Amino acid sequence: MIHWTTRKLAARGLTLAALLALAALIQVATPVWAQTPARSSAAPTGAASVFGIDDGGVVSGSQVTTDLAAATGVNWERIALYWSSLEPTEGNYNFSSADNTLNRLLDAGFSLVVYIDQNPTWASNTTCGPLKPGKTQAFANLLYKLVERYPGVRVWAAYNEVDFDNSNITLNTGGCFGARSAYNGDVDNNGNKDYMDYAELLAAGWKAVHDANTATDNDARFAMGALAYDNFNASTAPSGYPGGGSGGLFNYKFAPDLFQYMKNNPLPNNQKYMDLALFNYYNLFGTYYWNKSNPALGFRSKVKALRKLMTQAGIPVVPLFVTETGEDSSPVSDDGVSEKGQARCLTMTLTRGAANKLEGIIWWTFRDHAEPHPNWDYGVVRMDLSKKPSYAALQTLAAELNGYNFEKTLTNKSGFTGVEAYRFGGISGKKYVVWSASATRGANVECSWSRSTKLASFQAQTLRVVNGAGVLNKADVIKVKTIQDGSKKDKNPAVGVIGINVGASPMIVQINP
Repeated sequence: MIHWTTRKLAARGLTLAALLALAALIQVATPVWAQTPARSSAAPTGAASVFGIDDGGVVSGSQVTTDLAAATGVNWERIALYWSSLEPTEGNYNFSSADNTLNRLLDAGFSLVVYIDQNPTWASNTTCGPLKPGKTQAFANLLYKLVERYPGVRVWAAYNEVDFDNSNITLNTGGCFGARSAYNGDVDNNGNKDYMDYAELLAAGWKAVHDANTATDNDARFAMGALAYDNFNASTAPSGYPGGGSGGLFNYKFAPDLFQYMKNNPLPNNQKYMDLALFNYYNLFGTYYWNKSNPALGFRSKVKALRKLMTQAGIPVVPLFVTETGEDSSPVSDDGVSEKGQARCLTMTLTRGAANKLEGIIWWTFRDHAEPHPNWDYGVVRMDLSKKPSYAALQTLAAELNGYNFEKTLTNKSGFTGVEAYRFGGISGKKYVVWSASATRGANVECSWSRSTKLASFQAQTLRVVNGAGVLNKADVIKVKTIQDGSKKDKNPAVGVIGINVGASPMIVQINP
């Protein structure tokens, strides 16, 4: 069974067959890691409980890669299971591969987000979309068995990027229920719009998961498959969307149509369509549009847009979970931000996620992929599993914010003029994550832009300042410094206030450690 997140590769037009061939080509010899730090036996709490990593067909592949990923200290791990492998013929289940994969990840301490895709031919005419008549119950039956068999899985979901809408269905990225411009909105020709079919699938899936919860004393949740809700096609792109949707793959109207259907078709007996709404976010798609239409920084604007859609439809605003976000560090990619830039972007992105009360935010992906034109270097480790600066940044952020809950955004407030600042509180006091908000627009994504130095001031006698961009000292340890009030390192002359200069690299600051 292949566990492969296809978002980035398929978005470049690779078919599933090509993906599988690529997967075989890029397998590398696994190096022996002399010292991979052990993961704490205690589950992450506070902001650290929000952070996660995508499997990418790598983390679950061996104990070495599982241990390496677990040592980042993140909570969530996201992985796909193929229905066609789990149930090759109707009613005949094969869980052997899933047993090995999921149990290894659960034993490592991860909280799992598992999405189901790749329909078997007996259940659907496509691998990604609406099911044949009478087969929705088969999907529900599978979910029931999965919840029953893997009680440690926290979130189950139906497909990925379900709002796909393109006449070339091989370009799908895990789901294809978004047909509007293509196939007259009805891929399976059953007379119902595909978003309606998907809503009914969600209803059946939610009931199956919660029936299994009741039978097994479990508390798993069921989520709608991640929305791309970006890279819109020309037929549906909203006014002002960059490029007018030329070359886009996704249906702007899918989410509002789906939510409105849910409102118009309430379910009986307190049943629901979903417990969570998943979505993916990449800065390279539509950032300008989102920031303009829903003013905020980065993906926070998209969070606002999705919450607004649910409110406007009159359905409950369910918790949101980002199942893919990331930046390419490749020096030959048009949108590559360098390895140092990727580490900065990771800390900024995950901190902003923690400040938006998301259920989770997952970095795509764990290991770099290989493509000839060009490399797709979204991983926190390289192809040979050597650690990139983003690995150190992820590990540092998870460790520093473990047990610390988000309290307040202080950007451009007193003491933080020209500084993006977030405060977290825990039993050991306060921590801040800060970086300069005075950026010069560049060619790539906002998190990689150059930034002028600004002063951040804290009421404190002592500061512990941790580099949040994966920068190591000569001993290969994250740089940490201590600053006393009134010392040469204190940039604010006021008594009882310590100032530090901040620039493009995020800093994690602890007050009076």
